[in-house]
This record gives sequence, C-alpha cells and structure tokens, in this order.
Amino acid sequence: MITRDTIANAILKVMKESPLVRAGWEIGAVAFNRVDEWSDVDLCFDVKDDHFEEVYAAIEAELTKIAPIECKHGAPNGIAPGAYQTVYKLEGISEFLFVEICFIPWSAKNKAVQKEIHGDIIVHFDEEGVLKGQKVDLDFFVGKLERRLAIFRKLYVMYQFMVRKEIYRRNPVEAYFYYYSVAVRPMLELVRMHYYPFRHDFEHRYVYYELPKEVAKEIEEFVFCKDLDDLSEKHEKLLMRYLEELEYLESLDIRKHLESHM
Repeated sequence: MITRDTIANAILKVMKESPLVRAGWEIGAVAFNRVDEWSDVDLCFDVKDDHFEEVYAAIEAELTKIAPIECKHGAPNGIAPGAYQTVYKLEGISEFLFVEICFIPWSAKNKAVQKEIHGDIIVHFDEEGVLKGQKVDLDFFVGKLERRLAIFRKLYVMYQFMVRKEIYRRNPVEAYFYYYSVAVRPMLELVRMHYYPFRHDFEHRYVYYELPKEVAKEIEEFVFCKDLDDLSEKHEKLLMRYLEELEYLESLDIRKHLESHM
C-alpha cells in the first residue's frame, strides 16, 4: 500500500543525495500535529538558484517509480522570495494524496520555517544549518497588520452598500459574493488577527482548530445563508461583530499583541 510516508521517504532520499539541495523539511498538517487519512505530502527544499527544473526532474523520476504522474501544476509560491511549488497527482493513488513540493532558492534569506507562521516543521536534513536562526520579522508584521486594519476600516465605512443594494434588487448571487468579499472575509481575518495574528491571512484554513469553538461556530453561521432575507439579517449581525473586532484590534499596541503570540 502506498502511503504518505512511502512517497515522502522516496523523495527525501533523492533530495538528500543531491548536491543542489541543502535542506529538506516538512510543513502543513504534520507541523500542526494534524495528520489524518486525508492529509497530503507537503515538502520544502532549499535548492540552488537556477536549478529548479533539474531538481524537479529528479523528483519526477522518483515519483514515476511509485506510480505514473497523472497531472501536475506549478506556480510561484508566496511562502518565501523566489519560491516555486509544483503539485503532483499520481495515477491510481488516493485522490487526497497529492504531493506538494516547494523549492526555496539558496539566495532567499527567509526559508519559511518560523514557528509562529508555519508551526513545528519537521526538518529531515540540514547539514549546513541553513534553517537555523530563522526568526519572524516583527517589524514587517507590525506594518502589515496596521495596514490591514486601515483597509478593514474603509471596507466597513465605504463598501457595505454593495451588499445592501443587491439585496434590495433581489439578486441573491451578487448579494452573497459582495457579502463574502466585503464582510465575511474581512471578519474572518479580523478574528484571526485577534487569536493567531501571525497567521491572520490563512483565511479559512484551520478555523476549527485555531479559533475558540464559539467563534468558529459564529463564523460558520455567518457563512451559510438560506436566502436573501437570511443574508440580510446575518449581514447586519456580522457588521456588529466586525466593528467590535475592529475596534478591539485598533485599541491594541500591535507590536505588543504580536509579541504575546511569539
């Protein structure tokens, strides 16, 4: 039976032997101790600049020994400067057992290993110690959160009319998408700023694990609307909570708030 470990160990063996790879580590569910039968493979590697294609080829050669590659998709990844991720679906393997491989170039100082953001990553090899001493950039996050709060204040003051006008027009699809974009999504980020500020932009991920149960339930109730009348009622209730969270966060010293979560 092919498992997560089968795939991960095969890739790690090849990568550890490559002179183009200095370190390999595992992120995702394993870093938060949440691996289950639906978890995929989430590996990162520190790869020499301008050699990504060559190293991906080595991984693909190893994967085809396990099963044919049915489909793959690659794109830049915002996890670190210059990072690139390719996702693989193997033929005949569980649809949940995707293989996500992210390369971070040697030249990038940020290796995406900070505990406050990525959890307790599993370092599989790092003989040169390139992953050591990686600290979260507090100044960066202070500025980022302050800018986000300014945006959310504008969304609250200026853009809620977009939801209401589509309710009045009896356009449920348009009303819902505006409701989600200018009310639900910002509200979700605000509560994440409150409880896990370094992961404020994780959106819906880990909502049921990281937010208090009553807050997660509240978000769930705001997300699901049975009709326009229900949406209208929930929109007004959500705005009260939105303002409550916004004013609470605006009252904080953001630097101290972040420091309390380090």
